[in-house]
Amino acid sequence: EKISVPKTYYAPNINVAKDILSKVEFPIIIKVQEGTHGKGVMIAESKKSAIAIIDALESLNRPYIIQEFVETEETSDIRAIVCGKKILASYKRKANKEDFRSNIHSGGTREPHILTKEQEKLAIKSAKCIDAEICGVDILNSDPPSVIEINLSPSMEGIAGVSGINVVNEIARK
Repeated sequence: EKISVPKTYYAPNINVAKDILSKVEFPIIIKVQEGTHGKGVMIAESKKSAIAIIDALESLNRPYIIQEFVETEETSDIRAIVCGKKILASYKRKANKEDFRSNIHSGGTREPHILTKEQEKLAIKSAKCIDAEICGVDILNSDPPSVIEINLSPSMEGIAGVSGINVVNEIARK
């Protein structure tokens, strides 16, 4: 059984990126590899805006990722905290009205979310695929659910307030 992920391309330089741009449908997401908390994640609605973004990124002389933008019912994703073969907590992250990023550090909010069996299986399988003992698996509530990122150092700030679970204590017990 495969893990559903949006079409994702690695662009080590501007020439490869421009080649990728001729093959994708817009909008797209462009991510710098070193970004955290939603920083370095940009949306390009058209090829023109994508070229402007990659021209600016070229000055950083760093590779980046180009990813299909997947439309969901609302601008949100689901974060599942996985430890071993168990989900410790999960919640929905929602972007504020002025942004598309749902990261808390970008102004997003959290709300309780109980994973479906399909989402739970997907999160555990994703962690297992990369041999991660502890991670945050970010899932789009699409059909089928898609993994957009696996975070090896997910922020634990505020999780207890939204999930009712002291995740740090649960990890320490493992």
